Amino acid sequence: MAASLDGLRIWRDIYYTNPIGSRPRGPVRLAADEYFVLGDNSPVSEDSRHWPDGGVVNANLLLGKVLDP
Repeated sequence: MAASLDGLRIWRDIYYTNPIGSRPRGPVRLAADEYFVLGDNSPVSEDSRHWPDGGVVNANLLLGKVLDP
C-alpha cells in the first residue's frame, strides 16, 4: 500500500482481507481535519477500512496526539 501525504510517500506491507460481503474501496479523499485510521495488526483490526460512511474520523474526535519519533 502507498499513501501520499503532501509529497511524502509511505510504503508498507499490508495483509489484505476480503470479508464476505465486502467490496473493494476506491481512493479515500480527506479534508484537512479528517483522518483514515489503520490498526497495526491488519488481519484483525477493526479500523477505517471496515467502518461505514467511509471510515473517516474527524479531528475533534481524536483524544491523543501524534508525535514525530
